[in-house]
Amino acid sequence: DENGKKRYFQLKYSIGDKWTPKHWSIKKHRGINKHDFPDPSELNTRLQNIETAAKNIYRRLINDGIKITADEIRSELDQRADLFPDLQRRQLKTNIIDSTPLPLIEFYEKFLKEVKFIRKRGTPFPISEGTRKKYATTLRHLKDFEKVRKKVITFDQIDQDFYLDFVDYLRNHAKKAPSEKDPKPEPIIMTENTVGKHIGMLKLIMSAAGKAGIESIEKYDSKDFVKPTEEVVKIYLTEKELLKIYNLDLSRNKHLNKVRDLFLIGCYTCLRFSDFNNLKKENIYKNDQGTFLRVNTMKTGEIVVIPIHWVVLKKKKKYN
Repeated sequence: DENGKKRYFQLKYSIGDKWTPKHWSIKKHRGINKHDFPDPSELNTRLQNIETAAKNIYRRLINDGIKITADEIRSELDQRADLFPDLQRRQLKTNIIDSTPLPLIEFYEKFLKEVKFIRKRGTPFPISEGTRKKYATTLRHLKDFEKVRKKVITFDQIDQDFYLDFVDYLRNHAKKAPSEKDPKPEPIIMTENTVGKHIGMLKLIMSAAGKAGIESIEKYDSKDFVKPTEEVVKIYLTEKELLKIYNLDLSRNKHLNKVRDLFLIGCYTCLRFSDFNNLKKENIYKNDQGTFLRVNTMKTGEIVVIPIHWVVLKKKKKYN
């Protein structure tokens, strides 16, 4: 749930068959083969197929960040005519995202409000505030683009022409969010990689919409609907330059002193800012081979083990 605690909800679902209790294994949830009863192998195969389908639905809901409820899983199972070809079911009210066609912005806002998890290397992770802000930034650009077009964006409009228009808007017309200091901001000089990130976010939302049952969105998945990219110049510092920064006397400026130390920790751990800015004592451990950092990285969900450089050990001692 929202507080990170496990809660269990029961889903009762009739498969339309009957079976005698004394020929049923409560432990295995399968029929038992006995001499005075028909062979349960066909029933058990069908139950296995239903179980596999339910687990696949469950995993996909986690991947898509959709709230998992008994009604949500039931509604998806009801659509599996291959599993229940002769079973008639009544329509149930559900708590899932409405599958009727929605304007893009409306669906995006609902998705951003409800998404709890994102998939990293096949594993669901709670969505971070940083990631949520990235989603929100793309949403803001889409809202501004909609105002420029003077027309509500619907899912069936998202085709190659829309793609080209939106990419052109991001490259040449997108602006920062207005603020008190800058109520009328100028257009942003956006790199191709940044444009590509916004297109990637849009494709992710389109994929979520498709899985939620919204139709007329297959055009976005064409080979031409690509994320723009460009090679970037990667600037690095030499060991000599890093040591020069390390030896710089900043004792008269506590703020710059801390900023310098944090920067050096980032350089000597090779961690992203979101990771090295949140290091704690618990991340440090020792063994017979030395002292190490053990970090569960926020962006990829990978656990990395890093030998601690002597500069980092000095900073650890400095700040306890």
